[in-house]
Amino acid sequence: MNESSRGNRDSGGGNLRSRIIAGQQSGLYPEHQHHSVVYNPGYLYEDDYGEDNDGGVAKKRSRQQLMTGPMICLTSCRRTVFSPAVLSAVAMISSLLSIQFVDSIVVTVASALNLGMGLLVLLQQRKLRRMGNLRREHDDLRRRANFFYQERERLHRAQERLDQTLAGLHYVPQELHKLSKNKDVHRLMEIVEEQKLVHEAIRKKIQQRVMQQLLGVVVKADRDQDFALGPREIELLVLRLRSVQDIEFHEERFREMLTDDPSIHSVIRMLRSMQERDDEYRYAEPVFVIKPIRTAEEVAEDQTPELDDERPGVGFSF
Repeated sequence: MNESSRGNRDSGGGNLRSRIIAGQQSGLYPEHQHHSVVYNPGYLYEDDYGEDNDGGVAKKRSRQQLMTGPMICLTSCRRTVFSPAVLSAVAMISSLLSIQFVDSIVVTVASALNLGMGLLVLLQQRKLRRMGNLRREHDDLRRRANFFYQERERLHRAQERLDQTLAGLHYVPQELHKLSKNKDVHRLMEIVEEQKLVHEAIRKKIQQRVMQQLLGVVVKADRDQDFALGPREIELLVLRLRSVQDIEFHEERFREMLTDDPSIHSVIRMLRSMQERDDEYRYAEPVFVIKPIRTAEEVAEDQTPELDDERPGVGFSF
C-alpha cells in the first residue's frame, strides 16, 4: 500500500459517519453492526478500497480465528514460564552458577540466600498442592456425613412411627380381658386377627430398623473403602455387632464365614439371608437372629390365667 492510497484513506475518515448512516438507511450496514464498523480499522480498509461489506466481515473473522490459536499458546506458555516453580528453579540454578564461577563472599552469601528462598518456594508449592487434595477429601467426608445424617433422620422417623404403633397396643390387653369376661368369642377372634396384622407391621418396622443399623455398622467398619475386611477391621466389626441390642449375633459362625471370603459382599449376603424368604438365600445356621418381643397376647395370658384356649405365637425369626 503506497503513501497516496494511505493518505486518501485517512482523508476519507471525515465522511465516515455520514457514509455509515447512509448505508444503514439503505440496508447495507445493519444497525447491530454499527459499533463493529466504526471501531474496526480492517473493515473500513476493505470498504474504502471498494470491496463489499460481506467480504470484509469474512476476512475480519478469518484474521481473528488465525490469531486465536497463537494467543492461547502464548498465554499458556506465559503461565508455565512465569510459574513460581519454574522461577524458583531458575533462581536456584543461577545461584549455583554464581557460587561456582564468582569468587566473592558477598556473591556467595547472596546466592546461598537465593538458593534457600528457591527451596522454600518449592516446598510451599508442594504444600499448596497437598492442601488441594485435603480439600477434596474434606468435601468427600462432608458428603458422607450428610448422607449418614439423612439416614439417621429416616431412622428417627421410623422409630417414632413404631412408638405410636406400640402405644396403640396398650389397649389390646384391656379389650381382651373384657371380651374374656363377656364370653364374646367372635369378637375375640377379630381382635386376635387385628393383633396379628399389628405384629406383622411391628416385625417389618423392627426388621427395617435392624437392617439400617447393621448396614451402618458394616459401612463404618470398612475404613479404607476397598470392600475388603482386614483382621483389624473384622475385630472392630465384631465389637460393633455385639453392641446391637435387637439381634442375636453368633460370632463363631460369623468368623467361619469370613475365613473364606473376608469382604463386605459376604457380610451383606449374611444380612440378606435374614430378609429373604427364598431358601437359596438362607443359611442352615443363621448368623443374625432378631430377638422376639414380648407381645400383647403374652401380657393378656399373664393377666387372665383362666383362659385355656391356645393362642398362636407371634415370636418370629429370620
